[in-house]
Amino acid sequence: MAANFVVDKDALGRYQWHLRAANGNIIARSEQAYASREAAHKAIESVRTNAPDAAIVDGNVDYVATEKAIAKAHATAVENQRKLKQLYKKRFPNGVMISGNGKPPQKK
Repeated sequence: MAANFVVDKDALGRYQWHLRAANGNIIARSEQAYASREAAHKAIESVRTNAPDAAIVDGNVDYVATEKAIAKAHATAVENQRKLKQLYKKRFPNGVMISGNGKPPQKK
């Protein structure tokens, strides 16, 4: 069973809708009550029409912008890591790192 919108009458005789997921859980509901069933149906159609590609905004954080910033930071970190590897190869062409006293580590 797919998700569906359900329209019910409340205790005051007004209409409200809620969206049920395939598993039966309510995942959205109308903020307000409507005087008629037709008005509730119009509200459902408005949700369907106006929100198919709606962005997610949480606490004034736009997830699309945040994801782009994270991707940019990741790309910068990867580039910095590549540069460090190149620098290491230039400074230590044989793969030997000098210890803190300026001498190669002693083999035991």
